[in-house]
Amino acid sequence: MKNRRFNFFILVQILILSFSCTSFSEENENRYPFALIVNSENQDLKNKVSKIFERQLSNFKKLELKDANSEPMLVRMHVQVIDHYESKKNPETIAISVVFTQNSNIAKIVMEVFGNDSIASEELKGNTYELFSSLGGEMEFMNVGVVDDIDKVSVLADRFFTQLSERIAAYYDVY
Repeated sequence: MKNRRFNFFILVQILILSFSCTSFSEENENRYPFALIVNSENQDLKNKVSKIFERQLSNFKKLELKDANSEPMLVRMHVQVIDHYESKKNPETIAISVVFTQNSNIAKIVMEVFGNDSIASEELKGNTYELFSSLGGEMEFMNVGVVDDIDKVSVLADRFFTQLSERIAAYYDVY
């Protein structure tokens, strides 16, 4: 139980530093961190698409890629890549779906439950910790694109990053 309480304390400190201190420095002004999570059954295709997305990200100064495994992330871009090898027109067809999730409501709950004046029970703290640790979030946006050549994935990446750039400030406005 003491380990769990210590984990709560660490989580709260990380949340406070990550989310409530979103006053960006001069050099990172108007840059918003997010995590990019790419999934595919085809590992080679996953790696190629990940590299294309990371390369295209340099065109979007408002977005800052962070590692979702090293710190809690308020915004995530989930990318599902499907090798549509059964296509009758072109076996090189690739379908890509993207979903933006944000967990600002969960983060607000965690900050409330673990705040200095909190009278939350240990059970509520445990449940809240589990909720945030599960890396859940609310789906905010979804889009799908299909290309017939791996070289055209950059066009989709640009479209998806443009859409995220247009929305990401609103996800952080709660802080």
